[in-house]
Amino acid sequence: MNLTARAALSRVCGYLGACLVLGMGAQYLGVVAYLTAQGSATPGEPAVTAARLRQVVERGDADALLWATVIAAPVFLLVTWLFRRFVDRAPLSGVGFEGRARWSRFFLGWSAGLWLPGLLLGLGLLSGAYRWGGIGSWNGGGTHAGGATIAGGILLYALGFVLQGSSEELIVRGYMQRTLLAWKPEGPGRLLWVVFAPSLLFAAGHLGNPAFTPLAFVNTLLAGVVFALLVLRQGSLWAAMGAHAGWNFGLGVIWSLPVSGLAPRHLLDVQLVDGASASWLLGGAYGPESGVATTLLYTGIALLLRNPRDSGAA
Repeated sequence: MNLTARAALSRVCGYLGACLVLGMGAQYLGVVAYLTAQGSATPGEPAVTAARLRQVVERGDADALLWATVIAAPVFLLVTWLFRRFVDRAPLSGVGFEGRARWSRFFLGWSAGLWLPGLLLGLGLLSGAYRWGGIGSWNGGGTHAGGATIAGGILLYALGFVLQGSSEELIVRGYMQRTLLAWKPEGPGRLLWVVFAPSLLFAAGHLGNPAFTPLAFVNTLLAGVVFALLVLRQGSLWAAMGAHAGWNFGLGVIWSLPVSGLAPRHLLDVQLVDGASASWLLGGAYGPESGVATTLLYTGIALLLRNPRDSGAA
């Protein structure tokens, strides 16, 4: 499928607009469902109020936002299918679901994403930016949850992050990147449009996260570049979906550090040391994704993934 610039950009803009409107609606319903299930914070007060909805966003309630993303995931998939079916006249698999060894690629990406944040935790403990406090209290209170509760919570978070990460990859590296690639398969401007444009959108999507910083924007942009290059090299979304989901799950739940400003339930008690001289290296309340160590990590991976034939195409 070869597209003109006008056709490619109009399709991308229409698709992103549909995802924004319908996805935000689905996420709102997801947050409402979460608050309803939690019940009223004050006796006699409705479970869902404007104040509680505002708190979910301002405080970065990871449980509520992850629930909202899970609710929205089927909507994003439906929008993608509709655009592929009626606009592109092509199968849904063409956005990156094709290829062999799909599950092995997904789990290889998942494993890499899961373990890499552990290096950042180790660096933070060695540098003094983090303080180790032992095993955390999964339920967020002062007591430890039971083993069954923890196991169930870990499984739910793992599935939630798979849907969250896969949805973002489907939108940005699936439909958007593939459509731009159909316009710019080769030649000058290929990397600019196919790699950096989707990555810029990916970074902009995190602007509203709590404790967001300029370096967090740069690192999120670099993460998008890594995922985009991985999709180009693999020829499919599977490894990128796995790496994205594994990174978020590993960083937040297993290694117990903030994920893009959000603090999900976690296994360990790891505290950021106030005023630590090494905090610039590992970031602040936003998490390691706002630190220089992550900048170096993402840059190194991007250089490893870059195709030599693209060296003069930007």
